Amino acid sequence: MARPVSLGTRYTRIKNVLKNSLDERGIYDPSDELLLNETMYTIKIIDDCKQDIKKKGLQINTVKDPDKDPYYQANPSIATYNKAVSNLSNLLTKLAITPQERQKLDIEAEKSDPLGELLGSSSPKQSVKN
Repeated sequence: MARPVSLGTRYTRIKNVLKNSLDERGIYDPSDELLLNETMYTIKIIDDCKQDIKKKGLQINTVKDPDKDPYYQANPSIATYNKAVSNLSNLLTKLAITPQERQKLDIEAEKSDPLGELLGSSSPKQSVKN
């Protein structure tokens, strides 16, 4: 199998931050590597779409003949951008990186309190996070 091509140092840094975050919470598994790579590629697509939209605008003239009236349509990068953002959200959810998923993990950790059960604690403590 060929080694994957690097997307660049920016994406490597983002990937390392995400990977370290998963590892610090004790939920990183080597199988997450594929999702992390897809997350980086999706972020790259989002960045490319943003550049194209900034360069060409929200609407582009689809008429190639300069003698004809212009006909404007939505820049195709907008649809690609929207799909990529949706994909990114799904990938981050699968990796438990979204705020909602982190909260679920915290709640599950609080529900499962073997030490509290051994010590006779009646209910898990709710923590307040800033």
